[in-house]
Amino acid sequence: MRRERREPRDTGPLLDLYYAALPGNGVSGDDRQALADDYRLSGPWLIMRPVRQAMHNIGPAVWWNNLERIMLAVDDLGCRDLLD
Repeated sequence: MRRERREPRDTGPLLDLYYAALPGNGVSGDDRQALADDYRLSGPWLIMRPVRQAMHNIGPAVWWNNLERIMLAVDDLGCRDLLD
């Protein structure tokens, strides 16, 4: 089953709020671009979650949906560009 292409979510404003809160919680050292890059790098890493679920005999009704959502996020965030 092929789904309609969805509009990518704009996570920029949420990352801006998160970044603004970091110094008040004792976190410093990285700039805003580093946060965005780290966030984008989390997409490919999350692909391992449904793989582990499948390895632990969790049914495809669970792990396939997780994989599909993660791959949509990878596309939305342009994560593949970071792997070149």
